[in-house]
Amino acid sequence: HFVDTSPTYGDGRSETLIGKYADKRVVKIATKVGMIPHKGKIIPHDFSRNNILDSVDKSLKRLNLDQIHLLQLHSPLRDYLEKYSDLIETLEILIKSGRVEEVGISLRSPDFVQFQLNDFEWRSVQFNCSLLDQRVRKYGFKASESNSLVIARTVLNFGFLTSGFQLNDTKNPLHHL
Repeated sequence: HFVDTSPTYGDGRSETLIGKYADKRVVKIATKVGMIPHKGKIIPHDFSRNNILDSVDKSLKRLNLDQIHLLQLHSPLRDYLEKYSDLIETLEILIKSGRVEEVGISLRSPDFVQFQLNDFEWRSVQFNCSLLDQRVRKYGFKASESNSLVIARTVLNFGFLTSGFQLNDTKNPLHHL
């Protein structure tokens, strides 16, 4: 039993609902840090120590947890370690403090697999993968050769692979709920 969420999904509402209704004795919960709430296609990020620590504290409260099972960096750009040189140390602080059990990375695009998997011993790697989106295969990523858990995201291509997909329904603010 596994649930993946983010503070940006429904502006924290997803975490609040999971915190209220998930049976935490059997459900492992993953959430994310670093992406700033936004509208439109420009996605701001902040992987600074203060933002990550604050985001984790707020997520713990919304999720009604003492410890996040899996904390993932949310779609970092390729140069995130250059811009945030204390990021890895911040993640280690969260693990040592007990607020986070393990850390992973949710890639912005499968194109980033070759660049970001060697940055840290990620417990998980999450990337777009579906019947229609097989980009990760061209980079030679094989789950069997990785020590990381693999989490596929957008497996239904934002609803395109469902019978309920409506081409003009792209403005639904709760699309991640």
